[in-house]
Amino acid sequence: MIVIPYRDIMSRDVTSPITSGGIERFIRHLRDELTDSCVVDVTRLYYAEDQAALARYVAEEAEGADLVICNYPNPYLNVCLEVSAPVVWVNHHTSDVYPEANTLCRRMNFHVINGNKLWMVSRKQADDWAARSRLLGIDLKWNGVIPPSMVRNVHVHSGRIEWDLVTVGRCDPGKNPFLVHEVAIKAKMKSLVMTGFTADDYAYKNRGWAGDQTTEWDRTDAHVSHRLSQCGVFLVTWPDETFGIAALEALAHGLPLVIYSPRGDHACEELIPGSPWIVKARTFHEIADAVRHVGRITPLERTKLAIDARARHGVHAWRKKLEEMVA
Repeated sequence: MIVIPYRDIMSRDVTSPITSGGIERFIRHLRDELTDSCVVDVTRLYYAEDQAALARYVAEEAEGADLVICNYPNPYLNVCLEVSAPVVWVNHHTSDVYPEANTLCRRMNFHVINGNKLWMVSRKQADDWAARSRLLGIDLKWNGVIPPSMVRNVHVHSGRIEWDLVTVGRCDPGKNPFLVHEVAIKAKMKSLVMTGFTADDYAYKNRGWAGDQTTEWDRTDAHVSHRLSQCGVFLVTWPDETFGIAALEALAHGLPLVIYSPRGDHACEELIPGSPWIVKARTFHEIADAVRHVGRITPLERTKLAIDARARHGVHAWRKKLEEMVA
């Protein structure tokens, strides 16, 4: 059994048919697709200032679990590591974002040297936290890196490009999905953003895109899959992406990736290492050039790209990793 402690709003996202964040979609797919080999239990984890009470709650929810997937750092990671089951940490930022990063390094090291199993979700994430730990004189070890998985059927690419550039992601300034529209306007391209509406300044500010810049709010997974099959290139807008579910879905539809990465390596490069259809760009100008370059992909090359992505990251790959983790 896999247990995922979640805040209340996230547990609602996991059970909703509307596309939300990548990790929510991934967990929903795990729950729906791995029924032949395990039970995926999405628990509600209310925040508690009392760490002892929070630890007791998680321990009760995770009793008998074979694996815990932790989607938040402090205090959830420390509490999850108290459980005897292996932990997969899906981190969403680089370590320098967290004021408590040094404390997290020490806690992870304490739990790991005492026999707890800890898995990261990308090599970039693992290297980042290892470098932070070395600054503290800690040689942080973990059991391995588990890649994201594509666990649902996808539409075959239509062969007809309705939008040159597309992205799918949460509506927040960190993910900044509307970077796609900004780039497309400068490059005179048609663009599509699929995101969930949030009642905040960032969402209201970006409600006015029109013309060749299309925004679709609160769509189902099936609709998103259909739209991806009509697009040319997928833009990864967040430099600090760690899991890359939306990018993987795009690859599985045969879409090349252009990665906005002004600061070096990016986790999405790990999805298909060395692929000529995954390229990085540091500026708007480089993004536009990269889109034009990989946008020349032929229908046959799209098909090969999609097959490669599905073969590497299909549900069978995650099932194999799960068996390895709980062995």
